[in-house]
Order: sequence, then C-alpha cells, then structure tokens
Amino acid sequence: MEGLLNPVSTSYKSKDKKEDAILVEVPRAPKATTKPTFQASTPEEALEILKNEPDYKALISTLRFLGKSNHDFNITSPSPVASQLVHALVAETLPNYWNVVYEPEEKNPKGGKQRKNRHLPDLQLLLACLRSVTGLNAILLSLKRHIQLSKETKKTPGGPNLQDILTILLQVLSALLKGDQSVEKIWSAIWASSDPPQKQRTVWNEFLGLVGGGKILGTVAEAEDIVHDLSQKIGEKYWIADGTGVGEGIAIRRAVVTALAEDKSDMETVLEKSLQQLGDQLYIKHTPTMQQEVHTQVLLLAAGQVSRKSPLRLAMMMRSGAHLNVVTNRLGSSSPRARFLGMVVGEALSGLVDKGDKKMDFKVDEMSTSEAKWYKSLTTVSDTIGSADFLKSELVALPTLKSQPRPSKPVKKPAPFNGSSKIISIEEVDDDDEEEDSDDDDLVPYAKPDSDPEDSDEDATNIIRDKSTVPVYIRDLITYLRDTDNYDRQKLGLQTAAPLIRRKANFGTEVSSHAEELATLLVGIQDKYDMDEFQDLRLQGMIAILVALPLKMGQWFSKTFFDGDYSISQRPNILKTRTFSSRMAVEAQRKKPTTNALAKVVADGFFFPLTGRFFIHLKARSNIAFDPFLLALFLKTIALLLHASGPNNMSLPQMTSEAWDLLLGLRTQATSDVGVLEGLLFAVMILIE
Repeated sequence: MEGLLNPVSTSYKSKDKKEDAILVEVPRAPKATTKPTFQASTPEEALEILKNEPDYKALISTLRFLGKSNHDFNITSPSPVASQLVHALVAETLPNYWNVVYEPEEKNPKGGKQRKNRHLPDLQLLLACLRSVTGLNAILLSLKRHIQLSKETKKTPGGPNLQDILTILLQVLSALLKGDQSVEKIWSAIWASSDPPQKQRTVWNEFLGLVGGGKILGTVAEAEDIVHDLSQKIGEKYWIADGTGVGEGIAIRRAVVTALAEDKSDMETVLEKSLQQLGDQLYIKHTPTMQQEVHTQVLLLAAGQVSRKSPLRLAMMMRSGAHLNVVTNRLGSSSPRARFLGMVVGEALSGLVDKGDKKMDFKVDEMSTSEAKWYKSLTTVSDTIGSADFLKSELVALPTLKSQPRPSKPVKKPAPFNGSSKIISIEEVDDDDEEEDSDDDDLVPYAKPDSDPEDSDEDATNIIRDKSTVPVYIRDLITYLRDTDNYDRQKLGLQTAAPLIRRKANFGTEVSSHAEELATLLVGIQDKYDMDEFQDLRLQGMIAILVALPLKMGQWFSKTFFDGDYSISQRPNILKTRTFSSRMAVEAQRKKPTTNALAKVVADGFFFPLTGRFFIHLKARSNIAFDPFLLALFLKTIALLLHASGPNNMSLPQMTSEAWDLLLGLRTQATSDVGVLEGLLFAVMILIE
C-alpha cells in the first residue's frame, strides 16, 4: 500500500499566517452599467462623448453636430476647445474607427469600376472635422511621435503596432489633401470663419508654412519608409498631391511659358537666361540629365514665343555669344546626351531665323529620330490662356436637348347616347406608339448603377439591412465571438481579432483586463459555419494575445494545454501559438542588433511552465501528454523555444539541464513512434547547436 501513493510536492505554511475560512460569502457581481447615449448640444459635451469610447451611432451624431454651422462654435477655427476635440479625434477616434469608415480604392475586375463605399458620408464627416490647420498639425505631431517610438533601441514584447498606426495616419493625411480642391476647401474654411482678419492671415500663413515649407512632405516620407521597413510586403505609396508635370510630359512647362508669354520682355529674359545657363560648362558636367532635358524644353518653347512676337530680337540673340556657347560647349562634351541636346537646340533655333541652305544641319542619324523631331517641333507650339469660368463651378452644365413642341390635337366631344345598346362593330385603336417613341428619343438614359453582391438576393425578406459593423473595442469583440448564432458577427470577430488586439496592446488596459476571457473564447471556438481560413484566423488571434502579454499569457497557455478541458484537435493550436509568437519576437529583432526581448520572459513565461507541468502529468494514470502526435509537437515547441531564446540568455544553463532531463526520460516513447523520434532528434540537434 505504501508504494501506491507518492508525494508530488511538499509545502510549508507559517503559523503566524491566518488560514482563510472554508466558507466565504461571495459578493454579488456588479450590474453592467450602460453608458448613456445622448446627442451633444455643446462642444464640451461632444468632447466628453469622444473621450468615453462612443459607439458608432454616437460618434456619427457627434460629428454631425461638430460639422453644423448654425452655432457659434467652429471646429476648424483655432481655439482651446477645438484643439482638444481634434486631439481626441486623432488620438482615440482614428485608431478605432478609421478602418470602419475608410475603404481603399479597388477596381472591380468585372466592370473596371470602383465599388461604392457604404460609409462615404460618414468618412466625409470625419474628414471635414480634420480639414483645418489644427487638424493637420495634430496629425503631423502624432506622426512624429510614432516615428520617434520606432527609433527607440529598447523594444519590449507587446509594444504598440506602429505599422498600423502610421498607415492609418498616412491614409488620413492622403485623404485630407487629395484632389484639386483640397487647398481651396481649407482656404474657404479659414476666410469664411468669424475670426478677426489678423487671425485669419496668421492661420493662412501657418498653412502655407506647412505645405510650402516641406514639413508635411518630409514627415510623410520618413513615416512611409518606416512602414515599408516594418511591413513584410510592398505597400502602397501615399502622395499628398497629384504630381502633374513632374517628370511626366511637358504640360506644366507649357502652362508656365504660356502664362509668361503675355509680357514680351519677360519672355525675352527667360530665353536669354536659358541660353546662358544651358551653355555653361559647369552646368553641362554636373547637372543631372533629366534637368538638362527639361531646361532644353523650356528654351525651345520660349524661343517659339519670342519668334512670333519679336523675330528681330530672336535674330539678334542668334548672333550673340550665348547661342554659340550652347552649340560649341555641348558638342565638345564627353556625354552623348549633352551633345544630342546641343545639336537639337542649334537646328531648332536656326530653323526659326535662317532660310534655305543657311539652316544648320549636322547631317547625323540622331537628328532624324522621332525624339529629335519632337524636340524641334516645340518651337511651333502656340498655346493660349483659356477662360477660368468653368473652374468656378464644381460641375460643368451639360447641353440639354430641346424638344420640338407637338401640335395639340382637338378633343372630340362625346356623342349623345341615343338609348340603343346594339353593337355595330369593334374597332382596334392604336395608342400612338410612334409618338411615344419620338418622345423617348429626347430622354437621356441614366447609367446603370454598380451591382452590389450583397443586394442580389431576389427575396426582399432575406436582405439584412441592419448590418454589423466592425468591432473597435475589446468588449465588442468578446460579444461578437460569444454570439455563435450570428454568422456575420462570428466572421467579423475572427477577422478583426488579431489586428484589434495588436492595436489595443498598449492602449489602456482593455487587452490586459480581458486577456484570459478572450483567449478562452478563441481556444474553444468551433467552426460552426465552415468559414474559410477559420483555423488561421483563430491562430492569429491567439498569437496576438500572447505577443501582447507574453509573461502572463505564456503561463496561462501552458496551464490550459495540460489542465484545460479541450480535445486533442484543439490542444496543438496552443503549442503553435507559443511557437509562432516566439518566432515573431525573434524576427522583429533580426533587423537591428538589439537586445533579444524574448530572453527576458522565455524562461518564466514559456519554458519552465511547460516542462514543469509535463513532469507533474507524467505520474498521472491517463496522461494525454503521451499521445504521439501531441508529444512530437511538444518536443518541437521546447526545441524552438530554446533556439529563439538565444545564446546569451541568463537562464540558458537551467533550461538546458531541464531539457536534457526531459529528453532522456522520453527515450522509451521515441522507439515506438516515428513522429516522437523525429521531435526528440530535432530537440537534441538544437541543444547541441
């Protein structure tokens, strides 16, 4: 009888410590308090709503109030309350709700058209509150702060997801300054306010400093580089404006020359300065080729304008030393492109002044190419300044077709009833189909709207109008995952679990307060609706929780693997979560030679909880840890944890000793299964390495 019971552990208690009572009264759980949902009537109430994590309806209602112009407050005008509101929108609202209201522009492969954004009015409300100098400054300040965080050398596990935050801020800034009327909207908001003229001029000068001084461009470029470095794939480019004419075509240069051509003296000055600079030897040697090509285009456009307005002045310039230097110095250059531009300028200008056999002709094949002919044809371009009336209105009125009035036909009076009911004949009367067809010719048909696959159901009763929105808080995510009877909520919850947890990792205590509850839901959730990528989405969610709180959740997952009431198919996901999270922590540290952050928590949070509970369960009669599939995966997980911790780990001797004891004790099980033998040999190889 003595050999049947073996002591597992021995603990000693202090006599001074009071023992807890066996029966303890459990207090009632506090009732969940619902936040009052009311509409803001003052800016202070709107600020309070934005700070208290509003739901989607409360947010849209608050944005509509801030966008109204029938009250004294204006969020686009600089003031202390406006600054606090804009800061709340940038710091709290954008990280939570931007992915809900914003949909990237993607073309429909069937029709080639872009799909309509259902939340476009809500997106415009949010952008209208940020389209001001205060909003731009707040976004730039947030960009600089997160850029500085990305440069810190000390990285801790569970840090904020800088890539998502920087991407959101770049998308917001791109949406604010997108389009040809973005500057006009900001200018109108500044001068339409009731502020004093001096304050309006100050705000406008500050906006000019942001845009013209390169502050926006420099900050955005640095943030974009960081996003590309953090991303595993090639991301999209974020431009603050359209680059019309920058390296593309000649449109912007033609417009500038046409604007200057109104004054003959200005045009002559441009041509004279261009000739002097284009023939300078230092300029030819040290200036980029693209800049010299643009300079040549401007010179030829200006020469064409001068030849039409003052041909005598152009003939005098041709006899000057500046023109001779352009041709001579460029023909003596070692660059083939510089010689080509010199010959183009010489033949083009000679064609404007000289006649007959006196025209300059180098008689080389390069001057017969299509590019040379295009350059020489620039002297014949004659542009004029058009009317700016169509720019004043957003839409250009389309011409309407006037229909010819049809002559009215006289209406026949009904014949009096003579009392006879005898039917003489039945006559078929046409309904003037031809006249109706002629009327239809004057009608302009509307374009067919884009098809929406969500509304393609023929049965109107099956169309769900009240669609679920993307969860933006951890408590909403838990509600979605618990609602097993709603397919849309289950799918949205799984799709947004990983990015939401990473975004909220260092944003308050949302993740730390609900980490165990959220992990329990993700581990135990069932694929009730046969969703695509269900296992991958659930695994990514568990990895996000473990990366956010490695020490706490590492111990929790170790306990759950051995003591949790889960099936054999669910337990491998727990080990995969620990393996992948360790790899992610190491991959993040390989870019720069910094301290391995995983080494600080791998022993207490990952390795020893797994090995300790494994030794405890070895003495159990029905031990699930001896299942060959789970045992092989367990050994590989232990080996990968050792490898990811690095050679400079302070707890490496204890971990190595523990691993040797574990592997030596499993020699018998390895002889009966190939999978266990593979895991054992893999762990031995990692230890030797």
